[in-house]
Amino acid sequence: NDITIKVYPGYISISNPGGLPLGVTKDNILHTKHRRNPNMIEILTAFGLMEGEGSGYDLIYELDAVEAKKQPEIESTFNTVTVYQSAEITDKEVVRLMDYVDHNYQLSQKNKIAFGIIAREKRIATTDLSKTLQLSAEERLRSYVDNLDKNHLITKGGATKGAYYQVNPTLLANAKSNIVTTLKTIEPYVLKALIKEDLHSHPMSKISEIASRIPDVDMKEIRKMVYSMVGKEVQKKGARVNCRYYLI
Repeated sequence: NDITIKVYPGYISISNPGGLPLGVTKDNILHTKHRRNPNMIEILTAFGLMEGEGSGYDLIYELDAVEAKKQPEIESTFNTVTVYQSAEITDKEVVRLMDYVDHNYQLSQKNKIAFGIIAREKRIATTDLSKTLQLSAEERLRSYVDNLDKNHLITKGGATKGAYYQVNPTLLANAKSNIVTTLKTIEPYVLKALIKEDLHSHPMSKISEIASRIPDVDMKEIRKMVYSMVGKEVQKKGARVNCRYYLI
């Protein structure tokens, strides 16, 4: 059987033949690695065609954190595993905050994942953060948050079972005061995600209307990105000043 990829306006689904390997579940897949064909992996790794570390879900979680999207959902049967990834940006302000942090701090992949989840949720209990990260021990959670705490990116409140994390208010203030400079150097893939999310909510929009809802980004950058998306992710109707855009 073949791998099936389906793309919808709001999400993408990827189906793989065969169920999850023995010992791997949707609740531990982020940290549990199982090689179905270790010999094939060794060959492909030797040729430089794959990294062989089983880090695919780590990368998905990192990209979801950076783009303020929800983590993927997994459905597993005896015959098929299907992963659903939402295209929705839950909070544009979180995308801007992540961009600011990425330009001003050296964070590991684990740091970015944890910070993105905390920023997206505004305030999250340590138990819920551990559950989202599929962690079972406090010791393992520290590897995700210690550097964030050390750099004063987050604050911790409460005690024992009532403990929680939230973004440091001082960081939020600093980010807002520097947001114009940060957004002028926004990564192209982040800007594209913002435009797609905007057109998902506001189809048939002019570029000027899109720009009004993505403040502080140079109009020229938005126009250039929209033009590059036409015929691929975006279609247009009309001409010149009356031209309007919508998602394919």
